[in-house]
Amino acid sequence: MSVLIGSANFHMNQGVLSNKWYSLWSQVGLFYGEFFLPILIAISYAYLWRLEHLNKNWNMIMTAPVSAASIFLSKMLVVGMLLIFVQSLFSFYTLLEDGRANLCAP
Repeated sequence: MSVLIGSANFHMNQGVLSNKWYSLWSQVGLFYGEFFLPILIAISYAYLWRLEHLNKNWNMIMTAPVSAASIFLSKMLVVGMLLIFVQSLFSFYTLLEDGRANLCAP
């Protein structure tokens, strides 16, 4: 979604944005970094911790033979892997959009 919004903004403001690749990347990154990425991180962590907040599952987790630090680190690792995947999709779609824009350029 941020790639489409940033690309549309770049396309409508090509008179002001003169550096093709850099301008496209900055517009897409602006919408992605300011609007979509923080919300994605918050939703990911909220969804990951949702199970612990239901039905007093915190009590079961804290009585398990696993340290609290390893639980937190494993959850951070899972969200980190998800964000790496999302970042790679973001890069792929931005490169794809740049290639399409270069093919359509006069």
